[in-house]
Amino acid sequence: MKPIGPFIAAALLALPGGAAAEKFDAEVMTHAATGNVAVVEGAKAQLVSTAEGIAGEFSTQGLKPGHVYTMWVAILNQPENCEMVSADHCTAGDVVGRADIVDSDVTYGDGAIAGADGSATFRTFVPAGALEGSWMGNALKDPMGAEVHFALHDHGPMIEGQLPEMLTTARAGCTDESLPAGWPDSARANGATGPNACQMAQFSIFKQK
Repeated sequence: MKPIGPFIAAALLALPGGAAAEKFDAEVMTHAATGNVAVVEGAKAQLVSTAEGIAGEFSTQGLKPGHVYTMWVAILNQPENCEMVSADHCTAGDVVGRADIVDSDVTYGDGAIAGADGSATFRTFVPAGALEGSWMGNALKDPMGAEVHFALHDHGPMIEGQLPEMLTTARAGCTDESLPAGWPDSARANGATGPNACQMAQFSIFKQK
């Protein structure tokens, strides 16, 4: 069993006595946008879910040193409705292309700058209910049953005057042409454009049922 990260341990300790909680570990994978889907060695992702919400930690390697990354949390409240065409889990096509059917939503998780060694850690807590900055407006309705995806977006090198936005929005620093085609307008308008060719970088998937 993988060791519990400090953030996840703190999330568990903060629970009221007797509160139900589930902990899940997941591999960190490179995104298809990078040209290859493979396990990121030495990286790990963890999720704790309770009736109150979900807490997660994504500790990874293999990023581009000095690049700015944001982590996005995808929620699929009805994963049983996913197509499962080429995998045993929901996909980005379900999240953004079949949102009404799978009752999906996306919210901001965290932002970080990759270190000189290509490492970074992202942490998030998403409370049950309406999501702040929601992409689809569907909320987190089933914290202990929803399928959860963590996805890293590479915003490219730091841009003077844009760093705060690059760390907290979906588009900041990126050319419109480099954004994923399936993103909804709410995501594509989230942050000021820039000169960087951005791309999805890594992800983890947590199946709770």
